[in-house]
Amino acid sequence: MKSLVCIRENNKISQSEMARILGISPQRYHQYEKNKRSMPVEIAKKISDHFGITIEEIFFDDCFNAMLNKKNVLERKDES
Repeated sequence: MKSLVCIRENNKISQSEMARILGISPQRYHQYEKNKRSMPVEIAKKISDHFGITIEEIFFDDCFNAMLNKKNVLERKDES
């Protein structure tokens, strides 16, 4: 899960530290990052609360940013 890795790395937190914050094993957390295991909503909520972000940013960051960029491009075209 690319956005999950980016969130963790941008905050300079190791996988082990992230697992400790979430109260899970490092192996389990690694599986979430590699999309080898589905992340429960409860874990996503803990992450969103800890970093002050939305759950959507965890699961849909790339798609969410692409939609925002597309909207901004369309708005700028309308202004021209």
